[in-house]
Amino acid sequence: MNPLESVNKKVRRRTDVVGIFPDQGSAERLVGSILMEIDDE
Repeated sequence: MNPLESVNKKVRRRTDVVGIFPDQGSAERLVGSILMEIDDE
């Protein structure tokens, strides 16, 4: 699995848990926090 596929899998897994986002900003914040978490790893 290449790095981009890995990132997509992690983002998809976390967004599936949340389900429905109240607005675009909340989705962007979640994805941003996931990307920062991946960067820390």
